[in-house]
Amino acid sequence: MFQTDISFAFRQFYYATRNDTWLKSIGIPVVMGVAEFWASRVAKVIGDGGQDIYIINKVIPPGMYCHLSPPLPPSPTTHIPNWETTDESAGVVDNSIFTNVICSLSLQYAIEVGTYILFPLPLFI
Repeated sequence: MFQTDISFAFRQFYYATRNDTWLKSIGIPVVMGVAEFWASRVAKVIGDGGQDIYIINKVIPPGMYCHLSPPLPPSPTTHIPNWETTDESAGVVDNSIFTNVICSLSLQYAIEVGTYILFPLPLFI
């Protein structure tokens, strides 16, 4: 999952700086590498209505299924709830919402960057 987070961070860094030199020398190889990885994990299937559906199976998503534990004892200085993550215990899952969305953003950003820099887009995109 970390490679997708890196691609997203690269995207945010470039949007904030608009540093084309950095993008061409450092950003493009990483962004394209992440896109290549995710493209290798995505499978296209035909949905019930005949439409193409893209899925990513067998991933371990981050602790995105969070819940609030019982409230903390009252305290004049404690106003923050006690968060506990429970997703790590889920193990391997199919079609994690987080994974699918961030993967989609990574692939879209690879297309955006490749088109902007006129970098030849790999066939997997």
